[in-house]
Amino acid sequence: GRPLVDRLHRRGGGNPFFTEELLAVAERGEQRIGLTLQEMLLARVGGLSTASRHLLRVIAVAGQSARHDVLAKVTRMEQAEIAAPLREAIDRHLLLAGDNEVMQFRHGLLQEAVYDELLPGERLALHAAVAAAVEAVHDGLDIDAAVASELAHHGYEARDARQALPALLRAGRAAERMFAFGNAFAHYHLALSLWPAGTRSVDEVSRHDLSMRTAEAAGADGVMLPERH
Repeated sequence: GRPLVDRLHRRGGGNPFFTEELLAVAERGEQRIGLTLQEMLLARVGGLSTASRHLLRVIAVAGQSARHDVLAKVTRMEQAEIAAPLREAIDRHLLLAGDNEVMQFRHGLLQEAVYDELLPGERLALHAAVAAAVEAVHDGLDIDAAVASELAHHGYEARDARQALPALLRAGRAAERMFAFGNAFAHYHLALSLWPAGTRSVDEVSRHDLSMRTAEAAGADGVMLPERH
């Protein structure tokens, strides 16, 4: 229907070929971009230097965490060193600098293509490295709701329950303080899904406490939880 086409048009950035390819993928019942489209997008990356291609992979994983200081820590380069490979990708119209100097892909589909090309192990390792870099950059500083959410996201995507659970709980509490109960519910719900069997508590929060917080955040946001039988 029209809503699907409109959504794919937005995802394709208004490019008719991209939209047609995405529609073909959707008609096959798939979510990821098709092989033809991925190959065409990645061909734009092929001519970049090794350093620039590596930065694109890190930025694809980092998302809203892709600030210069975080990128420098993940790549183990000085901030001055990353300027040239970043400029290379910007000049090729692949990247742009967004708000708060967060590096962004000019086209969301290119980010999807670069992210999907990573091997599962590479993806997990990069999410863990980004989480560690964000923690290091904010060491000793108050972490706001946005940064707490970044840490929770990368910890969860790294599939590291020991790292992700405290981050998800912290993000949930930070969201509650902002009255963003939908976000709080999302963080708490993910924390429940990661809770290791046999674990009594995390940061003095038990699984029962977490279940109650999840239900309260859902109620405050109007989320309908499935009935238990």
